Amino acid sequence: MASYSESVVSNRMNIQAQMYGNATAGRVAAGTASGRVAQKKKLSNNAYRAIMLSLIVLLVFFTFITFAMAAQKLQQSNNALESEIALLEAEIDSLNNQISDETNVSVIEQTATKKLGMVYPTSENYINLDKRISEDKTEGLAATIKAKAYK
Repeated sequence: MASYSESVVSNRMNIQAQMYGNATAGRVAAGTASGRVAQKKKLSNNAYRAIMLSLIVLLVFFTFITFAMAAQKLQQSNNALESEIALLEAEIDSLNNQISDETNVSVIEQTATKKLGMVYPTSENYINLDKRISEDKTEGLAATIKAKAYK
């Protein structure tokens, strides 16, 4: 038979359960045998939650570290590519300057006259094709050039 104190506690639990819901009744029931079992389950659930929360925090931490390392590698790769781009742009500028120097008319003229021995045309060393072609339209351009060159 249940003792008087256990019946009082049980009655109090029933009243509180009706008034406030099962959460308050569980706190009062901690003094009884079934309440102790519920309290142990609650502690084991809390321990399980704490372990799971710790694992989640560790997982987030390692994920963050992994992403930070990947970002660092990408940044190093980006820096290397940017320096290579700067070198290539400098080389392009140098080549463009060289092209503009070499295509300058005065440089071409100097190279032609001094290095290659070319001279400006005079009346003796050129052929007026317009006059010759208009005189004899039966001959072609090549024949006209050949005739004038081997005179």
